[in-house]
Order: sequence, then structure tokens, then C-alpha cells
Amino acid sequence: INMADKAIKYYIRCNRGDSLGFLVEEKTYIIDRMTNDNSKSNLKYMQSFRLMELMKASENEKAPLREAYKTWYGEDIERD
Repeated sequence: INMADKAIKYYIRCNRGDSLGFLVEEKTYIIDRMTNDNSKSNLKYMQSFRLMELMKASENEKAPLREAYKTWYGEDIERD
């Protein structure tokens, strides 16, 4: 988590947003695994997906999060 925070701050400081969505997703996933509870993380996953879309991530890069979100929460991630 500490390394993810450092990387997020680094990317923001260097104006490199291409990996921000992925890092937010990974940090959220790690916290979910540590607490064994992902019931309240859906908004964070939506945020990471939107960051990926803003940074023009490919469909292949977004697909794992889209599929996992559908499995975990039973709905599509694009839905608000």
C-alpha cells in the first residue's frame, strides 16, 4: 500500500496519468484482501475505471477490472 501511494504521488507529480487507474485499482484490491471485505470498495473501483477511461486505456487494460467488478458486485462498472 505504501509503494502504491508513492507511485501514485510520483505519477501525479510527473504528469503521467497513464497508470493512475491501475494503481488505484491495485491499492483498493490489496486493502480488500487485507480486510477480507470488498463490499464498500465499489466506488473506488469505479473511480479507477474512470481514470483509465480518461487516460485512454485500451479495452484490454480495462477488461480485467470490468469482469472482476461484474463478478463481485453483479453489475456493470460503467453504471453510476
